[in-house]
Amino acid sequence: MQSANDYYRHFIQPKDFVEFYSGFFLSEGLFKISIEENCSWLLQIICFQSKTSETELFEFWTLQRKEGLEYVLQC
Repeated sequence: MQSANDYYRHFIQPKDFVEFYSGFFLSEGLFKISIEENCSWLLQIICFQSKTSETELFEFWTLQRKEGLEYVLQC
């Protein structure tokens, strides 16, 4: 069984961007992964959170499993 990291390894650098919602653009790789893994709900949460900075074009998010079904999403 191939790991997700190995399966998606070819998406290492954004090349093309896809409009996800009005005003929000995702790399083509992230968009494809969200469709294949059925996790567009996670991207919606990230897109509609208040931005930490109006001057930064990129944000880095982490999703960490705490215990059982408990997770922490952090920018």
